[in-house]
Amino acid sequence: MGSVRYGEVSFSTVATTKTYSPATLIHPLTVTIPASNRVLTEVTQDFIRNIDPGDATTGTPQHYVVQKYNAVTVTMRLWPTPDAVYAVVCDGIITGTDMTGSDVPAFPEDFHDALVFGAVA
Repeated sequence: MGSVRYGEVSFSTVATTKTYSPATLIHPLTVTIPASNRVLTEVTQDFIRNIDPGDATTGTPQHYVVQKYNAVTVTMRLWPTPDAVYAVVCDGIITGTDMTGSDVPAFPEDFHDALVFGAVA
């Protein structure tokens, strides 16, 4: 799988599109629509089948289902099916990047030696 880290991924919905695979997202922990101050609830596919047997409801998403995981991405289904474009923000586990060249770690300089000592251990 490679390196992973905690981070944030954003994507926009498309009207009438149910499923999304946000780039770099491996596992969602919190899914929100900030513009409407909404936190989506993770539910099961069975839950959606029971509340919307015809799968015809559209509107602002309220729930999400993780449909599929693979090594570097996740596929999520939103319910109800978006009826417009919504900006969605996911906090979760995302693919990491290796440091190269002049990259600087994203933590205080006092702890940079920990990387060096860890690498030579």
